[in-house]
Amino acid sequence: MTKEKENIEIWVNRINNIKQGKLSYVVEDLEEIGVPSFISFFILLTRGIFKWMAVRRKLIKLKNKWKDEISLLYKKIKEIKKGSPEYQKIIGYIKGLERCRKEVRELCHSPRIQAPDNDIKAQKFLEEILRKEDTK
Repeated sequence: MTKEKENIEIWVNRINNIKQGKLSYVVEDLEEIGVPSFISFFILLTRGIFKWMAVRRKLIKLKNKWKDEISLLYKKIKEIKKGSPEYQKIIGYIKGLERCRKEVRELCHSPRIQAPDNDIKAQKFLEEILRKEDTK
């Protein structure tokens, strides 16, 4: 077995246990192979990865904010007459928030091994490493 294939197998098997969510983790990995941290951070910034990691965090916070708001609305609805216009309005709002929260939660909990639909090179890379994993 080649060293490259052995390393790929280790990473694929461990992928769900590897820290994620911070640009500094990527920079530290690249430092291990000699890429200066300034260069790594600069590339991540200019390629928009800084923005998307920040958006990811904001989505997680928004999902949690919606959860808290849904809980408060359920408490509030106990004080309102069932069937009243205000009751119906709050029920509709809760259902909308729950649907949005569910969709964002599904995005946040999606598998780590996936590539963007607009990046053919990344998709081919995944296909290749997954094919190598299947042939072991």
